[in-house]
Amino acid sequence: MGGLRWADVHVASDRVTVQFRRAKGGKVMADTLARGASKALLTYLQQLYGVALGDLAPATPIWINLARNGERQALSLRSMAQICSDCLGVSKVHALRHTFARVMEDEGAKVSEIQQRLGHSSLATTGRYLAALSRAENSHAEDLARRFGFDDEE
Repeated sequence: MGGLRWADVHVASDRVTVQFRRAKGGKVMADTLARGASKALLTYLQQLYGVALGDLAPATPIWINLARNGERQALSLRSMAQICSDCLGVSKVHALRHTFARVMEDEGAKVSEIQQRLGHSSLATTGRYLAALSRAENSHAEDLARRFGFDDEE
């Protein structure tokens, strides 16, 4: 994701499709963004590079380090880890895949759809992945805590 370049971004009407050339297992994967996400990405790029996005060189980085005095260098893995740490409380960039998979499941996606988006070869791998992500959750935790005298309002 940090290595995303302009050549990986394809704009058609009001939708953006992003190609991930360095996806897991060396696979090339594509994902068409929702209209709102497409608009947000294009707005960011236009503010960063100007409105003539079609004139960008294919190797132009999408995510850049803004702290480097306008050098427009690609965001490093270390910087991405720091952003994850600041926003998610974990410095593992790979945790973004976990979050993505879990939110897809929470939104009702089929395991086969999640498998496809993650690029897993085996449905069983995706099933184990999702089971491990939800293993720590206890849907009755709040009720149990209240029953044992732990109240959020105290």
